[in-house]
Amino acid sequence: MLQSFSICTAKKRLLTERFDSRSKIASIRIPKLFIHGECDEKVPPDMTDELFEVACEKKEFFKIKQASHDDCGSCGNPKYNECVKKVIRSCLKDKSRSKNHASP
Repeated sequence: MLQSFSICTAKKRLLTERFDSRSKIASIRIPKLFIHGECDEKVPPDMTDELFEVACEKKEFFKIKQASHDDCGSCGNPKYNECVKKVIRSCLKDKSRSKNHASP
């Protein structure tokens, strides 16, 4: 009896919350960075691809080969760090630009 109770069955019964990320991501107007391990077994990579497609600009996507769900940072270094820095620099640059164009 217990052997037939799979992990998938447990997840379906225990995880009752549904998150409609697809409809919500389009309304987020701040810059977004999507990072996904290509070997992720918890979140299918095509899910992140889909979210990235419907997200409005400004957005960046960094796929990490050989990374799973929990080790993107360690598998993607130094490219991972450079990608994060690039997005932060871009946000700071945009913020600086908007301050310089603000009317007194």
